[in-house]
Amino acid sequence: MEKQSNIRREIEGIDEKIKGTKLKVKDLIVPIIVAIILIFVAIFVFIPMLRNAIDLRAELTEIKRKQEQMLSLREAVNGIDEGVMLADLTDAKSVIPKTLKVSNFLYYIDELAYEKNLSSEVISVGDVNVTSPRGEDSASKGDSKYKGVNGPLAYSGKLQDVLSFLDSFYTSSPYIVSPENITLESRGDNRWEVELNLTGYYILEEENVIVNLYKPFKAYTDYSDVVGIFREKALRLAGDTDL
Repeated sequence: MEKQSNIRREIEGIDEKIKGTKLKVKDLIVPIIVAIILIFVAIFVFIPMLRNAIDLRAELTEIKRKQEQMLSLREAVNGIDEGVMLADLTDAKSVIPKTLKVSNFLYYIDELAYEKNLSSEVISVGDVNVTSPRGEDSASKGDSKYKGVNGPLAYSGKLQDVLSFLDSFYTSSPYIVSPENITLESRGDNRWEVELNLTGYYILEEENVIVNLYKPFKAYTDYSDVVGIFREKALRLAGDTDL
């Protein structure tokens, strides 16, 4: 009997221990609170810090790229002789001026026609907007800095004189010009008439020029043929001024 009583007491002790190991709601409160705090810390602290670190890394990479680009730009610009650059800039400004008077523009073309023994038939020019180099139609915007003096011209004379006039067209004018819609018709008795639409270009000077230093750089000296044309035309202008 005593042995059975001891066994029963041992069983009851084991039951009490098992009951003592069961989780209660109050035992879960602290872990739940800690878990919630950790979640909030992760959302509002760790994740923003991680994103900020990623952004800073990307910004640092971009700064290094721009720094390398600026160093390359400085090296390229320093490689251009300053005296030559100023001279070329002066030539370009004279050949493509800020304003272009109709009278000045017509003078060189009409002088060439006179030298080729041609008589004028039609002369009518005026200011126009010009399509920008990027292909945007500045006429639709009305505020483009690219302008031109444009109008139809017509001259008549002997065929060889007309052809000589067309052949010397680009080199005669000290300004940058662009002829379009050239037509040549016979008027009989060895006389021919040439008609064309002519544009002389000028660029309005901007007051507040914004330069993007991070755009791809290409030195103007790479276009030696264009620079040479500008220099020749500037010399022609200077010679006419001396006269």
